[in-house]
Amino acid sequence: MRRDLCIPLASIHPSIHQVADSVLAMDTSSDGGPAASRGKEGGGVNGDKDSLRDVIDQIHSVTSRMAAKTEAADLQISDADSNTEACVSLAARLSGLLETLTDADSTLSNELAQIPPNTQNKERKDGDGRLVRWLYNIHDEASKAVYLSKAVSAGDGKGSQVGASPAAAAAASSGGASVGVFGATAAAATHQHTGSSQDHGRPCLPGLPAAVMGTMGSFLTTIDNITRLTRVNKETHQKATDSTYGVFRHFAVTKDEEGKYNNIPKLRGVKHLGKIRTAHVEASRVVPCVAELLESSSAGLEQLHVADGEKVRWQDDTAPRPPGDPVPFPSLTQLDIQSQKWLKHISQRRWALPALTSLKVDSPSRFDGSSGSFTRLVERSPKIERLEAGFIHFGDDDWPNFLVALGGCPHLTHITGLGIPGNQLDRIKELKEALNKHWAKQERKGVRKKLGFVVSSTMIHADCRQGAADLQGISEWAAEVSCELEWRPFGDSLTVDCSSDTEEASCAPDGLYGEIAKQLASKATEVRLALGGTTLHESWRDKLIFPRASSLGIEIKESSSGSSVVDSIPEWLTEREGEGEGATSRHFPAVEQLVVSFGELSFSDLPSAPSKLSRLVGGLAGLERVFFSDLSSASVACELLSYLSVPRLSEVEIAEPLSHEWPASVPAEWSFRSPPIERLVTAPLEVDPDQWSSKEGVHLFLQLVSTLRPSRVDLTAILHDDELEGEGEGEQGDDASRLLQAARAFAWECNDRVQALYTMTGGSCEQVDVEQYRLTMQLAAK
Repeated sequence: MRRDLCIPLASIHPSIHQVADSVLAMDTSSDGGPAASRGKEGGGVNGDKDSLRDVIDQIHSVTSRMAAKTEAADLQISDADSNTEACVSLAARLSGLLETLTDADSTLSNELAQIPPNTQNKERKDGDGRLVRWLYNIHDEASKAVYLSKAVSAGDGKGSQVGASPAAAAAASSGGASVGVFGATAAAATHQHTGSSQDHGRPCLPGLPAAVMGTMGSFLTTIDNITRLTRVNKETHQKATDSTYGVFRHFAVTKDEEGKYNNIPKLRGVKHLGKIRTAHVEASRVVPCVAELLESSSAGLEQLHVADGEKVRWQDDTAPRPPGDPVPFPSLTQLDIQSQKWLKHISQRRWALPALTSLKVDSPSRFDGSSGSFTRLVERSPKIERLEAGFIHFGDDDWPNFLVALGGCPHLTHITGLGIPGNQLDRIKELKEALNKHWAKQERKGVRKKLGFVVSSTMIHADCRQGAADLQGISEWAAEVSCELEWRPFGDSLTVDCSSDTEEASCAPDGLYGEIAKQLASKATEVRLALGGTTLHESWRDKLIFPRASSLGIEIKESSSGSSVVDSIPEWLTEREGEGEGATSRHFPAVEQLVVSFGELSFSDLPSAPSKLSRLVGGLAGLERVFFSDLSSASVACELLSYLSVPRLSEVEIAEPLSHEWPASVPAEWSFRSPPIERLVTAPLEVDPDQWSSKEGVHLFLQLVSTLRPSRVDLTAILHDDELEGEGEGEQGDDASRLLQAARAFAWECNDRVQALYTMTGGSCEQVDVEQYRLTMQLAAK
């Protein structure tokens, strides 16, 4: 027994519900049941109404076809040639037609307003306000039979299909994004009044045009399509599995569906998936069934996107499939592989990509072998035009192979994300020689090209003459072959090295090297300033400006004196723009976080303010957070905080200093010059699990709290058992209990030290190891 199902389209996609509501609207007869199919019968009142309806339907058909044509034309405009004269001429002719259509629209509105109103109310509001529609009279068997016959015809797989407009069909067959509501309505309406006279009694899946069915499938994953659309009825099954418009031209796997595909042992367990055009896969590893499905659709697959899964593992526990014979993908033009595991799989399976024009990858690396896989894909892609990556890291062994592969890519115009170590800029000359095989040809010189480099180990230091020499002639070559050069720092990080022992700083290069430094500085979001050696030359002043840098780290060379640290700071790096308290650092206008690592530099070694150090730090007008990661004493932190000119700090984080020394007389400026601090916190234990591991260290932190007076305090300390009282003979369990009690007593002792200024809002004491106890305290200022 066949059972036809009618699924509410609103549950599939809102726009499809609108299409059905306008195209497949239900008529009602005088008794409230569904009206008979509209034919060409005439005479009487119904005949007059039918003739009027036919005229209106014909007008609707014409306007719908016009709407579909304008939608298709709108899609063609972006791909049309830029012929200004032809476009202006066509626009002038269409403007005249627009005036005619506007007049016709106004006339139509006036005429339609003359339709007599319906005096019979076929819909009523129930007592709770719900809308009720009269379907048929349950006491009239003839009325019931008419309604049921029409409802069945709507779901009958043998009924004639509703055709699609050329625009909708073209969009769906090309794998386009979506079909507009108006275009789909136009398509259905066109066929309704030019093809079969059979009506659909209510909106349901079998009544959808095949092209709209295919577009609807793009809103569902492939498993959803298999379990839903193919099981409605025969006609819907035929449309869903159609090779031209069907839903299985698009293949989609989400992360939560990975397990379902892992449970499919053989490809024959999945039907209808042999003609995939586009595929989007999200998986943490190479799923054998999915990989086999893609290869079974190799003849027609045009686009493939593989997203990287959340699970990051260097080793994949999936047994690799044997290489076998090369697998040709003659139609695949776009390949986007963000998973290193899939990249290696495609390489091992020896996919041949004769039509591939665009290859995007994440960050192939020599460390896991994925850079070699990337090179092998380039070798098998003779028509490749664009190679894009986040960062491609080639080792010394992989680099020559990549250059050889480029020799077989005559159509290549774009390479981005190419990793270049800062100390191996001579690789760019080698790249130039490899690309010149094609780029230097006369017919290719005028083609626009681009090379995007990611410079790792990015460091600007006092002597850059060797780097400038490695780039000699590259700018001239790029201009000759119409190639744009782009540079960005790896990890958006850059180091300004003023800690070297170079006797004399050289001038900043003016050529390509200087331009590279300028681009890297403008794109860096994290800057590290190393002090204690030779300062940079004055000529770097206008090249090293960091408008995007949100984090600045200042560190010193080991065993540096206070004077050598200050002397190594370039004078131009302390310049400010603006006047008064609002003056901002010219070179670091956007810094929000300062990370300080001064090592063994003592408080007595710090120069008295004002100095180049105080002017540098004081110019950070947007500063919000400070992290003291490595200090000789807490006094150094207090002194540096007194240099700041910001109105407040949201957070100050400090690791345990090397020394617990604290001055007998605290300088008054530490209190009144330091900005108000919202939150003072001990550094996370991930930075150093052994920090704040003594009572003396905790007492020092509380000295900081009393001096700086933050609004809130978060203290976490790991105390060893030899720091706690309560040790004694007996069972280990008894010792642990006494030590835990001693840790709690110490917590209350700490509270007593600051209770005049703070209220303890939270805290805990717990044993985290055999010999370690974690103490936490949260304080709020009174």
